[in-house]
Amino acid sequence: MGTVASLHIVSYTDTAEDDTRDLIDASCEVLHLADEKFSTFKPESELTQFRDGRLKLDKVSDELLEVLQLCDQVKRITLGWFDPWAMAGGFDPTGLVKGWATRNSLQLLRQPGIIGAMVNVGGDICIFGQSVQGTQWNVGIQHPWLPNSLACSIEIDSAIATSGVYERGSHLFDPFAHEPVSRLASASVIGPDLALADAFATALCVQGVDGLEWINSLADYDAYIITNEGREYSTAGIRFVDPSENHTG
Repeated sequence: MGTVASLHIVSYTDTAEDDTRDLIDASCEVLHLADEKFSTFKPESELTQFRDGRLKLDKVSDELLEVLQLCDQVKRITLGWFDPWAMAGGFDPTGLVKGWATRNSLQLLRQPGIIGAMVNVGGDICIFGQSVQGTQWNVGIQHPWLPNSLACSIEIDSAIATSGVYERGSHLFDPFAHEPVSRLASASVIGPDLALADAFATALCVQGVDGLEWINSLADYDAYIITNEGREYSTAGIRFVDPSENHTG
């Protein structure tokens, strides 16, 4: 997926180290397989074959079918601001797949003896249980213009995704104007499903501040955004914490 992944596991002291290592290996394998299947750069990936017409819809894997269905769901929720079918090179679910794969990777860590775990793939983070301090997980949001600084720190229960162009450059696409755009410097979305949070954060960056209207209509999702002018907005459910407290990246 062209990014860095990290895993953190909090386990009981009597949990066998070999068993924990096996869980980490299995979790990482989920990420590698997702990259092989959904890469837009590998000519023989399933996604590439689907994009160029070599693979028909009735022949795709269950995983690709699930991603297609999720993309359609998010397109409707975001009023079309997340639209993988509008991408210049053909159907491109990259704005959802990273969160989807990270979510699936975490599921393998939900095993007896594991108190808590966190999987972080390029800033898309999902967690369960308690941190190593035995407390809620806190996530620091990188400042979009100050690489070594945090804009804030947020408490999360399940997942958080952050979108912006400050690391990857201009990669966001306006499906209505049919051109690259980013109307926000940074958009972070928290909620129970990282696949959806990932896509929602992408849609917010493309649409801008007005996207908070449909975020507010969702019962389980909240957002924190920074505009290109440096103004900050958040929905009611965001729980800010002291940035000096423990956080993941």
